[in-house]
Amino acid sequence: MPFLLYATLRSGQETDFFSRDLMRSHAFHLGTELKPIFRRWQQEHQFSLVTQTQTGQIIVKEPVRHRLCAHQVAGTWHVPYCAQYTPHPTDSFEVPANWLCIQLKEQTTPATKTKTNTTR
Repeated sequence: MPFLLYATLRSGQETDFFSRDLMRSHAFHLGTELKPIFRRWQQEHQFSLVTQTQTGQIIVKEPVRHRLCAHQVAGTWHVPYCAQYTPHPTDSFEVPANWLCIQLKEQTTPATKTKTNTTR
């Protein structure tokens, strides 16, 4: 597995890879600072086999190209939510089904009065 990761990283930012391995041990060895970064990269680049039907159809899970946590895009906040508490959402590879999209109204500042000095 280390070669697959190296080859993917070395091939450039647009390169994706296919693996059923969730690479939990690799993520664990990266420590608390690098683990979330690796998980995000993995979620954005990994294709994986979901199942093969009895008719032979292969179902593949595509990489998630957007963040799976609360984030802001063009002034709108996208916040995932679920019915059950998840202690470590960054370890999950499930795409949240429910999202709140919040756009804050722009605050208008009150008009300021300016004094005009006129001389006669």
